[in-house]
Amino acid sequence: MNYTQANAFYKNISTLGSKLGLDNMYNLLSKLNNPQNKLKVIHVAGTNGKGSVCAMLNSVLTYENYTVGLYTSPYIVSYNQSIKINNTLISNTDFSYYTSIIRTKCNELVSEGMDHPTIFECLTALSLLYFHNNNVDFVILEVGLGGRLDATNIISNPLVSVITSISLDHTNYLGDSLDKIATEKAGIIKPNCPVALSVNDSIVVDTIKKYSDEQNAPLHYFNDSEININIINESKESICFNISTPSFSYNNINLSLKGYHQLYNTATVLNIIYILQNNDIKVSDSSIYLGLSNVQWECRMELLHRNCDILIDGAHNAESINMLTSYINKHYKNTPITLIFGVLEDKEYDKMMKALFPFVKTVILTNPLNDRALSLAIAQETALKYCKDVIVYKDYENALDYGLKITKNNELLCCAGSLYLVGHIRNKLNKQ
Repeated sequence: MNYTQANAFYKNISTLGSKLGLDNMYNLLSKLNNPQNKLKVIHVAGTNGKGSVCAMLNSVLTYENYTVGLYTSPYIVSYNQSIKINNTLISNTDFSYYTSIIRTKCNELVSEGMDHPTIFECLTALSLLYFHNNNVDFVILEVGLGGRLDATNIISNPLVSVITSISLDHTNYLGDSLDKIATEKAGIIKPNCPVALSVNDSIVVDTIKKYSDEQNAPLHYFNDSEININIINESKESICFNISTPSFSYNNINLSLKGYHQLYNTATVLNIIYILQNNDIKVSDSSIYLGLSNVQWECRMELLHRNCDILIDGAHNAESINMLTSYINKHYKNTPITLIFGVLEDKEYDKMMKALFPFVKTVILTNPLNDRALSLAIAQETALKYCKDVIVYKDYENALDYGLKITKNNELLCCAGSLYLVGHIRNKLNKQ
């Protein structure tokens, strides 16, 4: 199987439908001799911040000279984009080789009367087999959607179960309240395995504590008043700060990720490291400082420099849009801003536009490359409530070309909304 054939295999899966639950994953992994049971996994769920937490933790552990497998979602431009070892993407050759194995096992399942696994299930199984065969020291495994029924939730004995900030998102799948969504996220908690919980609403904390107690899983959590953060200095590029909690204290951390919310994500990462250290896993202070100062996380408040500043952020719900506007208000308060924006139809797009659009001069609406993209007619009707200058381009490449054309050297071009949009924009910018 070559790379073209591998991609065709996954594209064809999307026509086969899906089955709710974890049976497909267990069946497929059984065919692969259950590689997940031989891996040391840090399992990360949450609404906001889980990708940033994964990226920071991956950077720190890599600087400690561990071999680290990282599986994140969603894939944006290519299927193999989600699978890395020590920050190196799985090669097209390896991706094709492992896909041929997955295809063979899927065919066996179907011939035995079972359902064909979904794309995400296949990619998750592929990543676990790839990590196992490459003898990684640790796997950082990001939940795709929810937790309880997510394809990644086949890890029976994680080193740490991590739950980041929870807010209302994917309400048609996970429930329409914080308690319901927290219950789905709590599904990753396993018996006797420690849990690291980010700062959250009291409803979320109570729900997670309940499930942790039921599973006899030690809960490591600090409320907002127990995390003391002192910002020393900050720029558009980074933040230097001190942080202390009842369990740990660090001075002069220089963080390359942007936005105040990343300080609390850093607290979560340091909490995870504290748990690992207490389980005799070596993580030095030098690796912590180097990892945090050099971490990169594509399309998450990522600042690129061309003729103008270009800010790319997959801010795809109301909470993450508020984080983006906070950063813009701090560093680009009096700067004319052109915004390229596209979102999926199941998002709180009205709240998102209401929060962000008053900050910008011109809005360019375009389509994310996803079947669930919000129609441009509805997007335009909503956008005009919050910005007078709204332009529509169906094709994201034309939207980007126009945005670059009208944004002057001392202005900001911001690209925000769905990762299925900003990821492709970033890819085109890099090619240029």
